[in-house]
Amino acid sequence: MHNWDDIDSLLDDQDPTPSTVVPTFATTMTPTPIASKLASKIVASNDRLFFISWQQNQTSRREWHLVQLQLDSSMSLNPTCLHDGRFLVYFLICHPKDRQLHPQNQRWWLEYHAASTVARLHQGDYQLLRPDSHSAIYAKENQLHPFCQWVNLLHDKVYLHGPFDFATINGRKTKDRINSTDWTQLLAAKPKYDDAAPVLNMRPFTGLQFSRNFHTAVPDASVHARVMATQFFHPEIYMTQSL
Repeated sequence: MHNWDDIDSLLDDQDPTPSTVVPTFATTMTPTPIASKLASKIVASNDRLFFISWQQNQTSRREWHLVQLQLDSSMSLNPTCLHDGRFLVYFLICHPKDRQLHPQNQRWWLEYHAASTVARLHQGDYQLLRPDSHSAIYAKENQLHPFCQWVNLLHDKVYLHGPFDFATINGRKTKDRINSTDWTQLLAAKPKYDDAAPVLNMRPFTGLQFSRNFHTAVPDASVHARVMATQFFHPEIYMTQSL
């Protein structure tokens, strides 16, 4: 049996085979769910991924983001989350080498940041850790924190699509790819966000890219500006902040 983590460490961004088919997509927007249905779907979901429309502080612009709901933390800090829809989510970001690829071939990893002791960012780079069984431990040991926010998933302006799980490709459950059907739902929700929608009318690849580097620092002025304009706290002091 193959150890996929070991394979990931040896291969870097292999060139996969182009698909001969350019898929077509329907465009029906996912309606915002009611609390009871959303709660049951969240509990049943394995990866608890969502597309949301997020408005940065002091701006009117709304941007779509891929986030992962943190159910245990949300219930601990806001016991009524399954009723009021207010959840803590971690933001994921596209691997910089994949930005020009078809969305279903892109790798989406947690967006980590090094935070100061007063819980404000002090570095401009964001950090990427290849998702595997060691990444959470490594992040804690190196004081890296996922960019996280409280969002109301019952709010029609926030909710775009979800929950859904990472894609399964060639019988292998991935830790960072998104199904084309989920990208289609994001495209259909374009009236709810102002930035560019995913481009789906290109030819995807068959196969997977692999990443040799486990930890990568990525400079990005737009990410730095976005995070610096946002309240960003260490997880351990969330309890002292009002919801």
